[in-house]
Amino acid sequence: MPGGRPPGRRWMLLLALALACAGAASVLGGAAADGATRGAVVRQWGDGRLIQANVELSDAPHELRNGSLLVAATLLGVREQRGDRWLPAGSLSVTVIGAPERFGSASLEAGAQLAWWVSASAPPERAPAALTLSPRSAPLATVDAPDDLASTLRGGLGRWLAPLRGGPLQEAAALVPGMVVGDRSGQSPALATAMQRAGLSHLTAVSGANVALLLGASAAFLRLVRVPRVLVVPALLAVLSGFVLVVGPDPSVLRAAVSGALGAIAVVAGRPRAALGLTLLAVVVLLSVDPWHAGRVAFQLSVAATLGIALLAPALAAWMRERLHLPRLLADAVSVSAAATVACTPLLVLLAPEQSALTVLVNVLAAPAAAVVGLLGPALALAAPLLPPASWPLGLVCLLPAQWVAMLGQLSADHGPFLAWPSGPAGPALAVVGCWCLPAAVRLRARRRADRARRAPPPGQARSVAREPTQDRQRNGSAWLEPPRARYRRLARRARLRRWGAVGCLALTAGGLGAWWGGAGHPAGIGRAGDGELLFCDVGQGDALALIGDGGSALLIDVGPPESDAVGCLRSAGVTRLCGVLLTHLHADHAGALPKVLKAWPGTPVHYSTAGREPPVPEARRAASGEAMACGSWSVTITLVPRGAEENNASLVVNANTHKGGGLELLDAGDLEDDGAALAVTVGAASARTDAPRVLKVSHHGSRDAGMRLVDAFAPRLALIGVGEGNDYGHPSAPTLDGLAARGVPVLRTDLRGTLLVRPGAAAGDAPRVSTSR
Repeated sequence: MPGGRPPGRRWMLLLALALACAGAASVLGGAAADGATRGAVVRQWGDGRLIQANVELSDAPHELRNGSLLVAATLLGVREQRGDRWLPAGSLSVTVIGAPERFGSASLEAGAQLAWWVSASAPPERAPAALTLSPRSAPLATVDAPDDLASTLRGGLGRWLAPLRGGPLQEAAALVPGMVVGDRSGQSPALATAMQRAGLSHLTAVSGANVALLLGASAAFLRLVRVPRVLVVPALLAVLSGFVLVVGPDPSVLRAAVSGALGAIAVVAGRPRAALGLTLLAVVVLLSVDPWHAGRVAFQLSVAATLGIALLAPALAAWMRERLHLPRLLADAVSVSAAATVACTPLLVLLAPEQSALTVLVNVLAAPAAAVVGLLGPALALAAPLLPPASWPLGLVCLLPAQWVAMLGQLSADHGPFLAWPSGPAGPALAVVGCWCLPAAVRLRARRRADRARRAPPPGQARSVAREPTQDRQRNGSAWLEPPRARYRRLARRARLRRWGAVGCLALTAGGLGAWWGGAGHPAGIGRAGDGELLFCDVGQGDALALIGDGGSALLIDVGPPESDAVGCLRSAGVTRLCGVLLTHLHADHAGALPKVLKAWPGTPVHYSTAGREPPVPEARRAASGEAMACGSWSVTITLVPRGAEENNASLVVNANTHKGGGLELLDAGDLEDDGAALAVTVGAASARTDAPRVLKVSHHGSRDAGMRLVDAFAPRLALIGVGEGNDYGHPSAPTLDGLAARGVPVLRTDLRGTLLVRPGAAAGDAPRVSTSR
């Protein structure tokens, strides 16, 4: 049949389809069974109860931005508070989050076993961990530190470089263990954030590039010492296995290791260039073994980068050499970085809508330095624990390039331009269209042109071909020998598909732009918030106010009632992490949604005030007067923690100010009533601290007992009232609104205007600018 597929290829496609269906069925069945097990575990222990847990760490703990430590672990056994025996836990994956003092003073590494009293809670949705554990005691059992060779090599490099972490090469001393053996325990949150914002986070830990460099260097060495060809592949597999044992089961390393092993087998089979097929086969193998890899961001980014390099980099490098006349080495380096960046962008937009405009440039500049560390680092990891003094020359050769990488990351993060994608679903949709659909369409078009050029008859044969009998043309499977009518129908069908594809891409683009422009797709409807801005979420009858910091951070003052969606409001404004949560008091309309917030951002520090209620969560800490904290450009001070007998009058008084633009100063006193307000004014807790324009969050939702004391003491230029539409309390009261109007203070209410975003003015003294969702 003209233009049909050969029978052999058709059977191969059917076999591939059958295998894909079988694999999907096995993964779905395993996920369903695992979901049932996890559900039973959450129902039994995940209600916040206190249990004794025995866990084995899967990695070294790493520090979060809020100072807590987080580590993935395997739950080996559980003992309930009144039980006298250990219950087997089936080796469940858990996440442990807690203060550093809860982990003891010993240096913890992968394989260490600890026992704590912990409170267990349900994990975030689609997380690989079955439970989130928060330690409530110091370790009860002696840390069982692993003493095998792999653990010695993994931790030895970090310990050897530890003395340098207070000197001029401290960033390099923290990066090298991560780049060589995956040990990120020495990296500070500031360094990790800078590398992430610069687009260099893949250089803070071991990745697939390390596997490629290791296999390449090992193969070159084996050829140099004339190892027989038949032994090369087994030797490479042995090197690869040892590397994975030392580094641990990092998702990107596993993907690269499986690809490398399959590549070595492909070399033996005579197909050394099947990069794309090997990557896809590696993904299938890993997902069959552990379907939770699909939900791990590191695995997703690793696969996307590899596919981007395999599909886009060769064509992009050829275009740069032919059209831009770049040298081959430079074209290859830029094309690899650009292809990986383009492929990963839609996933990165989901994590943080703000992306560095210098990502490709800094990756190209960092690539030679990363290659030096990747090539010489394994030798340093072997030498440092065994010959510490003799390793310093090699260590210096690795430290200097690593310092260059750290400097690039910090310069780009602190001074480089950033591109903000639209918030909500519009940003990822536009990124998918621009970074995946359009390059795929261009590649398909170029491939079709090449196929047509390859099938076209030589110029001298065109005339004789046209005169061949129809039967001969039908027996010949080449497309250019098809009957004219069949060829016309086929080309017309392709043209229709191209037209509809173009229409679909335009519709997606227009829809994304429309969602961005019209505010569709995100509840707040006010777009993305930036550093120095104030977000007052519409949570109904309650308060949830966020001070927006840099890099998607925010400090949240109150969280709204239990049924509210403060998490959705924050995420729609581009918030990806919390510097902390301040609960002015523990009434449900201010603290009810705390479980939702902590489920979205586990490990967030919580500070609270109360007249005598129990802590909202076990890890919460009671606030103290004079306590200061920061989030981005915001400086926050708790000016008063009243000891009122009634819950409203125990509300914190919080002063916050920012220097961004014309500046802003905020006063938030929760639900403080007349008596509490009088105390705050008397002790100076309600006084302004800067000359910036002042914003007052009116206490107690503008009720009659809120009074004007705080207004007179603070002299705001804008008042905000969080109140539910049609509430039964009569909030805000007429006397409060009349008092604000008499003092010339404009009022914005969430029941009338929805979510409020307050931005500083352009220059000192300028009034704040406000966007509303209604």
